[in-house]
Amino acid sequence: MTVPSFPKPPKTYSEQVAILKSRNMIVADEEKAIRKLAQLNYYRLTAYALSFKEGENYREGTRFDHIVEIYEFDQRLRNTLMRYLEQIEINLRTTIAYHLAHTYGPLGYRNQDYFYSAPKHKEFLEKLDDNISKRSTDELFIAHHIENYHRKFPIWVSVEVLTFSNLSMLYSNLLRKDQLAIAKKHNTKPFYLINWLHSLSYLRNICAHYSRLYGKNLRIPSKQLNNIPNTVDPQKLFSSIAALCFLLPQTDRENFIIEIFALIENYIEWIELKEIGFPNDWRSVLEIIHKP
Repeated sequence: MTVPSFPKPPKTYSEQVAILKSRNMIVADEEKAIRKLAQLNYYRLTAYALSFKEGENYREGTRFDHIVEIYEFDQRLRNTLMRYLEQIEINLRTTIAYHLAHTYGPLGYRNQDYFYSAPKHKEFLEKLDDNISKRSTDELFIAHHIENYHRKFPIWVSVEVLTFSNLSMLYSNLLRKDQLAIAKKHNTKPFYLINWLHSLSYLRNICAHYSRLYGKNLRIPSKQLNNIPNTVDPQKLFSSIAALCFLLPQTDRENFIIEIFALIENYIEWIELKEIGFPNDWRSVLEIIHKP
C-alpha cells in the first residue's frame, strides 16, 4: 500500500521563523523565537495569532513577542481556573454523596427507582463500574473494597472515581426533589446547577488538555443569573468564569476574584478582553456575584 505524501514538507525552526517574517510578523530576536518554537510547536503558538491575520499575512505591527505574551496569559488563566475547578468538583462530589447516602443509604444510588431515567442511570453505572475497574490496580481504597466488601462501593467511595462529566450525568438524572435539595446547598436552583455542571465539566476538560481558551467559542455555554447584566456572551469564557465564581465558597470566591483581577492587570497591555468574552463591566459583574 502506497502512503500518500503530505502536501507540505516539515520545516526547521529557522524556516518557521522565516515563514512568520514573510507573513509580516516582526521577530526582533530570532534565536529567542527559535527556542520558543522548539518548546511550544508552531501551530500551537500561531493559533494565538489568528486574530491578527488579514488574509495570509499578519496586520502591520504584529510582533512575535506579543503572541508569546498572549500565550503565557492563556496558560496562567488556564492554571488558575483548573485550581478552582478542582475545589468545585470535590465540593459537589461531597454534597451529592452526603445527600444520597443520608436519603437512600450507602448503595441507594445503584437503584434506578431513585432516578428520572432508567437508561441514563444504567449508562451512568456502566461508566462508574468501568472507572472502578480501570483504577482497581492503582488505587488502594478500590482494592480494599473489592477484597473486603465484595465490590460493594458506597456512594462516598464511588464519587472519588467519578469524572466531572460523570458527576454532571449523575446530578442531571436525579429526581427533582433531590436536585432541589442539593442545589439549595449551593444557593442556586437545578435549572442553573444542571447547566453549570455540564459547562464546567467541558471547561475542565479544555484546561486539563492544555487547550486554548483565548479566542475560543465555548461549545457548552453557561447560563447566567437573572441579576447579571445581558452584556455577558454565554458562548465566551467569561460566562463560565461567572458560573465558576458563583459556585465557590465565599472566601474562595473572594480569592478567585482577586487572582483574576491581578492576572488581567498584569497582561492588559497584551490581551483583548473581548477574546475571552469579558464585557466592559466585567468587574461589576464579578462584584455582583461576590456579594454574600
